[in-house]
Amino acid sequence: MKILLFSKPDCEPCAHVMAWFADNNTNYDKIDAYESPELAGKYMVRILPTIVLIDDNGEVVDHLTGYKPEQLATIAPRVNS
Repeated sequence: MKILLFSKPDCEPCAHVMAWFADNNTNYDKIDAYESPELAGKYMVRILPTIVLIDDNGEVVDHLTGYKPEQLATIAPRVNS
């Protein structure tokens, strides 16, 4: 499984998500939604931050928006295991 974090440089909630991932040793791929609009569209990104959990086949397993530590805590173990 893999986490995709859609963000932009001046997004404060995005920075909180990145800090949470760092504090919890969670690997993720950061994607600037403005530099990759096609990818953001593919994963239906409408607000930032958007966190998408995908399986090894690229299928969406979970889709979260905003900075909600309790929700981040539910996806981190699935990629860290």
